[in-house]
Amino acid sequence: MRLGRYELDGELGEGGMASVFSATDTKLGRKVAVKVLFPHLAKRKEAASRFKREARAAAGLDHEHILRVLDVGGGEVVGDVLEPPYIVLERIDGSDLGEYFGETNIPMAEIVAAIGVTMCSALEVAHEQGVVHRDIKPANIMVTDKGRIVLADFGVARVNDEDSVVTRTGSLLGTPAYMSPEQATGDEVDARSDVYSLGATLYKIATGSFPYGGGTAQVVASILSGNRQEAQRLRPAVGGELSRVIERMMHRDVDQRYSSASEAKAALQEIVTGGGYPDADKLLRSFFCDPVALEKTMPAKVMATSIARAARLATQGRKALALSLGERVLLMDPDNIQARAIVRNLVTGKNPQVWVAVAGPMVVTGAVAFAFWGYSPGEAPPIYVEDAAPLDATTLVDAGAAKDAAYNVQPGSVQPGSVQPGDIADANGDTAPANADVRTKKPRIRPKEELKLSPDASPLVGQPDPIDAGSGQALVPAIALKPASLIVNIRPWCDVWVDGAKVGRASASTVFSVSPGTHRVECKQETTDLSWSKTVTLKPGEKKTLMGSVLSAVPLTLRLSKGDSAKIDGLLYKNGATHSFKAGRHRIEVYKDGKSISAAEYLDLRERCTLRDKPNLGCFKR
Repeated sequence: MRLGRYELDGELGEGGMASVFSATDTKLGRKVAVKVLFPHLAKRKEAASRFKREARAAAGLDHEHILRVLDVGGGEVVGDVLEPPYIVLERIDGSDLGEYFGETNIPMAEIVAAIGVTMCSALEVAHEQGVVHRDIKPANIMVTDKGRIVLADFGVARVNDEDSVVTRTGSLLGTPAYMSPEQATGDEVDARSDVYSLGATLYKIATGSFPYGGGTAQVVASILSGNRQEAQRLRPAVGGELSRVIERMMHRDVDQRYSSASEAKAALQEIVTGGGYPDADKLLRSFFCDPVALEKTMPAKVMATSIARAARLATQGRKALALSLGERVLLMDPDNIQARAIVRNLVTGKNPQVWVAVAGPMVVTGAVAFAFWGYSPGEAPPIYVEDAAPLDATTLVDAGAAKDAAYNVQPGSVQPGSVQPGDIADANGDTAPANADVRTKKPRIRPKEELKLSPDASPLVGQPDPIDAGSGQALVPAIALKPASLIVNIRPWCDVWVDGAKVGRASASTVFSVSPGTHRVECKQETTDLSWSKTVTLKPGEKKTLMGSVLSAVPLTLRLSKGDSAKIDGLLYKNGATHSFKAGRHRIEVYKDGKSISAAEYLDLRERCTLRDKPNLGCFKR
């Protein structure tokens, strides 16, 4: 099929009003996407008007995070045929966020916030030109193969100078799950309505669940009442900071939301920067291009920067945010001594004269930086102690060494005359140890002494020291082991067995409580003999999600006659080779000389087959 100078190669997908085709611009020789209004709608004036409005709304927006409109055409009779209206768009080789993320593929809060930052940047440009998108959702945010994300589909956008009643009142345009209350009731919308929809989008990405469930009528009723579960309550790993930003973005009262995309962007940027990644675009490129590499370094970096930030915020009086940061670190690492100290002091309301917080290995020279703070808000600049050995939790030590450890002071770290006994307090508010030398005014600590702690013990629990009957030495008190949590999300369905005992049905939302340690986890379909198993080790308080399938891996052999490779789920595979894939639905596209030559197809792989592109792209048994 040909529209103007564009040859349509194949259908990429369709929406409520139009089909999107892969096409070639015969004049410039480049790949594009062509959005074509359905023929039956092309005859309706109202539908054609909305379609043209999308082109006009998007064509005037020039931003790296907005899908570019290259050309428009159609709507005229060519020969005896009415050529349908069409829009020529930038071709994106990738997927949308709805495909990329789901119930189980959930990113860290900093990634979610970075997506929000980039989308707010795009909305700033749109809103400045009087364009309200009105249909922001994961499916309308595209990810390129280079990690760039773009906002697409201005099909229900409202333009300020558009004189059309249907775009203003009386119509339910958009996607109900992400609509603002004013849009759901057909009332006038403005930029704050897009802020709401973006908040709902971030809620879905951060939790894997919709803000509201049920049919359209039930969803609309829930939107109007604002009756939803906070993101953090639904998934604690979201963290209090991101959860509160999303709640404000989605406030039922439009006047209580962020007043603009710029204001929401600033709040989201604080989360990204607070995690140690000031450049949101760079973080997203790293995430989408090489998520495995980022996964190896990001958690440790986020924990270190969060602890340092929590310490700083507490001195500034922002205790609620400091507490939420400490609690989130403990979700990631339940044994983190620094986070436990911060949370304990904030919860108990203690205000020690000097509060010691270990910020982790943050100095380029390799020394560990210890920030001393707490004299009064905004005062007490950090004192950095070099050559301080980090805590190594392996064995019990005597109470004296443990108490010294609580102050995190090493030989030579405190200058004579700078500290008086009683000037230093540990995280529980106790003053300097009794062995402080009043002549040099610094604690006596044996040089280069290594501190060994039990995995289940902490010098910061603030309880009387028990005595070991054998040695007569006081030992660091142990704390009770917290149970671990386990989510078993195995497809398509199966019953979960832990250490030979049946505990329930596998589900992305069911959490099983197990004791810390090593366990054998199995998921079985007893009626079909299909099964999956794995051995997993859990720390106290740790929460882990296991994912997989009871279906065996499916061998897929590529036998392409037109192309030299195939892109499957975003990765290229050479022709002639056999590869294994998990059973299920996969996105497949044929490539030649590094360029796509076919429309993407979704194939359901259940058994061994051969992928061919002739007579059409499909999976054949031979």
